[in-house]
Amino acid sequence: MWQFDESVFHRNMETFGVGALKEILVRPDRNRERWEILSSKEGSPTILWDHASLHSRYDPVSEGDRWADGALASGEEGGPGFLVLGLGLGYHLFSLMERVQRPVAVFEAVPDIFRVSFRLFPWYRFEGRLSFFSDPAEIRGIPRGYTLLSHAPSEKVRPELYRSVRKIYEGGDSPSTYSLRVLVISPVSGGSYPIARSVTRSLIRMGQPGQPLLMPPCSRGL
Repeated sequence: MWQFDESVFHRNMETFGVGALKEILVRPDRNRERWEILSSKEGSPTILWDHASLHSRYDPVSEGDRWADGALASGEEGGPGFLVLGLGLGYHLFSLMERVQRPVAVFEAVPDIFRVSFRLFPWYRFEGRLSFFSDPAEIRGIPRGYTLLSHAPSEKVRPELYRSVRKIYEGGDSPSTYSLRVLVISPVSGGSYPIARSVTRSLIRMGQPGQPLLMPPCSRGL
């Protein structure tokens, strides 16, 4: 049975809390009204997102074991490593880490879920062969040939981001071959270059090429 522990969070922060991931782990929850923690029948916690459970409400530990065993039994143990799409609380990932010795990279689209998982599982135990990321653009840093594994309930939370990651990795390039341009007009005319900048950066993080189309007098704002 697993329970939340702030000391585990701090140890995980010491191990993985660098760069963009550190910013995610220290920021306040932004979607707190969308998720809820409940105790399963087994006693370990489970998480509901928009009222849909990401893990078994009866025994999430055994469910995670079955996920890992199923992935390996189906021949998914080949390749130099694993790319897991979806962290959830992490039961499936912890079971996988106990069964394999190859590197494992994990993409999780929701920062709130990252923070909850880091309070539950001692990911620091797997330092050196486990990595996390939440920006689809970072997928280009993952070595080619990793076996792709999906945690389906997690993918349903932000399906568009998981599709983007899958396309980038499997296709070896951006999920789209065209580039969007974000037009910046004068704030007097109703435009806002901070919003345009945010939109452009979000598109790029999702793997979509984009560039701001600058119009005076706002060109210095981006």
